[in-house]
Amino acid sequence: MANGQHDTTITIGLDADLSGGVQTEKQLEAMRRKAAQLGKEGSSSVGKVTGAIGRLQKACGLLRNVLAGFGLVGVFTALAAAIGKVKDSFGAAKKEAEALAKEKDKAAHKDAVEALAKSYETLGESMRKASEAMQRANELEDIATRNARALEDAQLDLAKQKELAAIDANDPAAAEKRAQIEANYAERRGHLTAARSREDLAKESNRLMAEAGAKRTSAGRIEKEAKDYDAVIADLMSRILNAKQRSTEFNEKDVGEGFWSTVGTSAKRFVSLDWGQLTNPKTEAGDAIRKEAKTEAEQLEAELKQLKEQREAKLKQAADLRAEAEHMDERAGAIYAGQKAIDVREEATAVETQRGVTDAGNALDKKNKEIAKKAAQKAKDAATVQEGPGRIAAIQRQIDAAEAQRRAAQESDAREQEEAVMARLALENFNNGEGRRGGTGTRARRSELEADVERETREAASSRIQLQGTLATLATTLKGLNSDLAKVKREVDAAVKRQNNINAEAPEG
Repeated sequence: MANGQHDTTITIGLDADLSGGVQTEKQLEAMRRKAAQLGKEGSSSVGKVTGAIGRLQKACGLLRNVLAGFGLVGVFTALAAAIGKVKDSFGAAKKEAEALAKEKDKAAHKDAVEALAKSYETLGESMRKASEAMQRANELEDIATRNARALEDAQLDLAKQKELAAIDANDPAAAEKRAQIEANYAERRGHLTAARSREDLAKESNRLMAEAGAKRTSAGRIEKEAKDYDAVIADLMSRILNAKQRSTEFNEKDVGEGFWSTVGTSAKRFVSLDWGQLTNPKTEAGDAIRKEAKTEAEQLEAELKQLKEQREAKLKQAADLRAEAEHMDERAGAIYAGQKAIDVREEATAVETQRGVTDAGNALDKKNKEIAKKAAQKAKDAATVQEGPGRIAAIQRQIDAAEAQRRAAQESDAREQEEAVMARLALENFNNGEGRRGGTGTRARRSELEADVERETREAASSRIQLQGTLATLATTLKGLNSDLAKVKREVDAAVKRQNNINAEAPEG
């Protein structure tokens, strides 16, 4: 265990022809015939071997079914990764695999085929369980991710809809407020999308690196297993050398038992090496033993060739796994480099969505200012309409007062002018009447009347001057008052018109 995780690698060796096991039926028949020559013990051993080969063929069929769905390397990776990821789901499979490894290491040469067959059979079941467990784990992980993201999307949409629903439909800035909400959530959605892309990228990259690590671990185990062949190969080579020696040298069946019992074993060896060929002591029984040794050497050489081929195949498989792991590392690095593109896209999206947020905010501010301005105008119009009649009445009273003042000035001047005329008429009447007759007091009366004419004429002239000034002043005053009156009326009319337009635009109810 490393860093709280299980690191387990299962390695298997496969012959080039899985459908045929490790021997053809012809070779099995040859082994059975050989067993008849070896006696009871040989028949028992070969029977075990051929039975094991049959089980191996069955196991190879089971493995082919697994490999057809996942591929050899895929099964390696799935098994190794699954044990680390969902160890509780198939702990028994791991123990079986470890037991198989120990069993293989302890197996002797003659039991290797039977042990390998058992290993293939049990390992195939373990791989099947591991692959199914890994597939279930991945499916659950994908479902959990989809559900979490769907919930996150639903919550985001719900929050947006609540904010939109909170806007009063009669709010004059409703459209701008909805646009601002949409812009804000678009910005959040952009960041969320980028975060998910970054998460998916990291997950894919990490899975590739994990698979690459599993392949390297499997390659190391396969290489170790290939090295295990060295001892078997060395043993085979020793046995082959021994068999070849026995296929050419003298043995106890040559010359005769009595001769060799007399001269002894050391002499037997000396005769076989030095003068045996000269005396030609070989017998048919000895030839049979040498033939048997030659056949054994040929069989062992065939087995040696097969073991070497298996060893080379395992080393090639390990090299292929390491090459695939290297390629996966490169892919993981290339995928991880894609984060830069995600960052750039996120930045571009952020610029776009932020512009939308800014535009929406500016539009809302502008709308609020328009609403405030309209509200102020509406209040002003209401005051104008309410105060208009009073203002008009006050100005009208001022106009009326000015008009009255003008009339009073004109009437006063008229009286002064009339008095001047009456004074002149009185003087003329006096001169035409009493003044013409003469008499006591006539001169004094004429002087008095003349004085009245002078005074009244002077007062009439002064009154006329004063009237002209008053009329000029009143004309200016009346002009200003009439202008003010017209302005107030226009303001009231305009305010009433705007109020009527607002009332016409307002929705019913």
